Amino acid sequence: RNNLLLLGGSVLLTLLLADVTLSIVTQPPEEPVRPWDSQMVKYEKTEDYTVPYRLNPDKQWLGRVLHDENRPITFTVNQHGMRGPEVSVSKPNGVKRVLFIGDSVTEGSDVSDEDIFARLVEQLLNQESDGTQIEVLNGAAGGYNTHTEKWYLYRYGLRFDPDVVVVGFCFNDIRDIYRGLSDRDLMVLDWDFPR
Repeated sequence: RNNLLLLGGSVLLTLLLADVTLSIVTQPPEEPVRPWDSQMVKYEKTEDYTVPYRLNPDKQWLGRVLHDENRPITFTVNQHGMRGPEVSVSKPNGVKRVLFIGDSVTEGSDVSDEDIFARLVEQLLNQESDGTQIEVLNGAAGGYNTHTEKWYLYRYGLRFDPDVVVVGFCFNDIRDIYRGLSDRDLMVLDWDFPR
């Protein structure tokens, strides 16, 4: 058991050191693709430097999966700039809310509305519920890191009165902060057209 813990810790430390080393040696692209520069604007630029962009409200796109051009996906953003169906700002009586924040993995950049894991978690929680309705809100956006997620929670997320906040975390979140890249310098998907 101790050997397994030592092995697991060694592997984790090695991966972390490799990530930090790669972030020091590699340089960001000279001409980054910025979310608000893409032809079909998936993101909306904000005037808030702590959350420089978020999903463009009240939009629905038909996109293509990058590694499978034959598989279209539907990408819906509600009026509050969150991935998914419309919700009210004030929480209805008897409803429990879960707020997901994170980057493109949590946003579900490469999957259709019905397949994002926030939606699947909502379905599972409601199936197992004692009758309490559970709403899952998805405030994630591609390129967000832990710094942006924190500020998104303070500036936008808490007004929805979540009972639980789930942070989707990826190791590149640490690298992006360490390298000093702003969220504007991260690559984003290119979408076919708004509908």
